[in-house]
Amino acid sequence: MAHVAQAYFHFRTLSSVRDVKSFGRKIDAAARHAARTNFDLDVRVVVELEDGSLIGRVSVFAGILAVWTGLISDYKGVRESVSLMCEDARSFGFDVCNKAIEISGVSNKQIIRTERRTKVTGKISRLLHDLERLERSIDELSPANEGRVGACQSTIAGDFATTRAARAGAICSYP
Repeated sequence: MAHVAQAYFHFRTLSSVRDVKSFGRKIDAAARHAARTNFDLDVRVVVELEDGSLIGRVSVFAGILAVWTGLISDYKGVRESVSLMCEDARSFGFDVCNKAIEISGVSNKQIIRTERRTKVTGKISRLLHDLERLERSIDELSPANEGRVGACQSTIAGDFATTRAARAGAICSYP
């Protein structure tokens, strides 16, 4: 299961434990509805809440590895799928954060922060963007550096296939 999206909210409010539990049940239902609306995959929704000043993380996990390996051979299909998954993750975060504000009844002054996080899909999107930028710049490199770029691309492709895309930035370093 991959962590595909997360909605984060932090409100300045002092709530009782009972209020937080009631809020948790409501936001869980809203998050499940948002996940069904935004994702075409079977997903698992996890709601984490902290009381005091109300902090919440609503995460979506999906089994997307099979989808990625099926699309690897069609690079354009991978780019489009990743882009759509990022849009879905942002839409999920937007829906959940707005619903959290509505359910909690906080004013704009009480909202400390809200975030729409794209998690794994965002990392893969950034990796694909970096690969495209690397491919565009290959014409500008000297012949001595071209072999290093090919090795770097192979390493990144291997990491991508094994879902370790986050490490790709550390792999491609040039003196």
